[in-house]
Amino acid sequence: MKKLTQKKIIIWLLMVVLGYHAIFGTARVLIDFKYPMGSNDNTIAAFGTHLRTGILYEYEPRNTHKWFLSDIQPELQSDTRSDFIATPLEDDVYDYEIQMGWFYQYKVLYVLGRNGFWIINADPFHITLLRNKNISPKSSKDLDEALENYEKYENQFTQTYSAAELTPEEQKAYIKLQEKAQPRIQELKELGLYP
Repeated sequence: MKKLTQKKIIIWLLMVVLGYHAIFGTARVLIDFKYPMGSNDNTIAAFGTHLRTGILYEYEPRNTHKWFLSDIQPELQSDTRSDFIATPLEDDVYDYEIQMGWFYQYKVLYVLGRNGFWIINADPFHITLLRNKNISPKSSKDLDEALENYEKYENQFTQTYSAAELTPEEQKAYIKLQEKAQPRIQELKELGLYP
């Protein structure tokens, strides 16, 4: 039996790791590209089964440097329309983080925005919102109208007003995103776009 040197073992392990990412990463890209959120020019990040949830930015001429969170609810789609019907959830996203599984499957999307902290699970689909108590009455009304779409379908939406009601993992992600979002919040403040 041939004796493997340390250099050959390291090269072999690197090839396995690179092959893993090449195979599963390429498969994820090819699968995602066929969905509307996966092929939009203004998509920053897309998430979930059939990429139903996405963070996008506005096109010119209204390019306000704002990011927004939308969900394409399969229940609201129409066979008579060629485009998709999106439910706007957040008009001002500050930062986000996506957790993926071992084989590049979507797990959780964390989003920090003006309306609060969003936790979106891919499978089974569920949204948890740690709602910001300090949003304007108009923003609160708009958010309530958007969330009415989820009340029709059981087990798709939970709303909370206290970080203590989140799991330890969700609390950790919330704190991390608050810190990570500071440069973007500062940029929005300089542009006069932060409330």
